[in-house]
Amino acid sequence: DGEEEEDDSDGGGSLGAPAGQLNTNEWDDRGRCVRHPHIRLRKKKMLGRGWKVLMSACPECCVEELQRIRRAASEGKRKRKKEKK
Repeated sequence: DGEEEEDDSDGGGSLGAPAGQLNTNEWDDRGRCVRHPHIRLRKKKMLGRGWKVLMSACPECCVEELQRIRRAASEGKRKRKKEKK
């Protein structure tokens, strides 16, 4: 049927992101993003054996992380300009 099925049995996106970064692959016990509960990342398999991956990362978390990176980069540029003066 062309659907990608992965067995994701660790339940909850246990890999933490490095300090200051947002983990875009963190889900709760219902398979929803912990920051955006309306986004479903995982779905329980029919026989209760693990999770079916619907999305590998929350799209809203990805957008927020990109905005955070851009803000940090622009602040870094401003600081360097001030140091040069």
